[in-house]
Amino acid sequence: MGKKNRNRGQGRQESGPAPIADSKSPSPAKTPVPKWVILAALLAIAVTVIVVLVNQGGDDITLEWTVLADFKHQTEKAYTQGLEFHKGFLFEGTGFTKESDWRILNLQTGEICYRYGISSDLFGEGITILDDVLYQITWRNHVAFTFDLSGLRLDEKDSMLVTAEDFKDLRAIRKGKFKYEGEGWGLTNDGTHLIMSSGSTNGEIVYRDKEFNIVKTIVVTDADGDPVAKLNELEYHDGHIWANVYETDFILKIDAETGEVVDKADLSGILPEGTELEPGHVLNGIARDPLNGKMYVTGKNWPRLFDVRFTKKK
Repeated sequence: MGKKNRNRGQGRQESGPAPIADSKSPSPAKTPVPKWVILAALLAIAVTVIVVLVNQGGDDITLEWTVLADFKHQTEKAYTQGLEFHKGFLFEGTGFTKESDWRILNLQTGEICYRYGISSDLFGEGITILDDVLYQITWRNHVAFTFDLSGLRLDEKDSMLVTAEDFKDLRAIRKGKFKYEGEGWGLTNDGTHLIMSSGSTNGEIVYRDKEFNIVKTIVVTDADGDPVAKLNELEYHDGHIWANVYETDFILKIDAETGEVVDKADLSGILPEGTELEPGHVLNGIARDPLNGKMYVTGKNWPRLFDVRFTKKK
């Protein structure tokens, strides 16, 4: 979704100088501290340290991750809002007014091979592809667009070798436009329905038909039964929705029927040490390639895109 301003807390107030003790004042008598009190205090400190170390990262993290490979990713005008594979080709939707588009990338080189810019007054959000039609939603413009991809002749191209030259005389055709209420954040599909998030505090994910009519709504809940807010980019696979949580390093695996969070991963530290990012350039973008089962993740204007394997935490 879009970048939001966050207010910074007020600065800490400094106290005045500490009073200077009167050297002539008599010192109070010192009472020896019993050894058992000292031992009890040390034991309490030790227990506290152990608890902190054990809980580091959170008890609710159930998935570990391993980077199998990483690839170049654009760092300018690549505010990732959606990521999806289609026929072996990697599609990306990007955001920000005057910069929003959807594009086809060469995974190996990071090159933008094809780009379709949407109107400059729109803020692009998630994308998904259903029946060779690409859907792209917008943040607060309350409109979704569809594009016919058949004109790109993807079946005739090698996704690993494709370049911009391969699309020189080809063009996707914008098909339709649909209105909806509320904000648009993430988008995916289960082969039949479009599945959309709005970043709401009530944790809602909406299922829609191909004409964007609402079919049903589920509420995503954590282990305590509380709704999960700020659900962003989505990816559907095998009865589960994978979701980024905006402004965090968390990825959730959600039961697509019940909305229950069944697994959670913390991708803190996935970027190389020393990587500098601007505020708002957070983890966002999950895509599974159905041709090989690999999962890929990236972030807004991140320099790298990662092939990641998730496994149950031991």
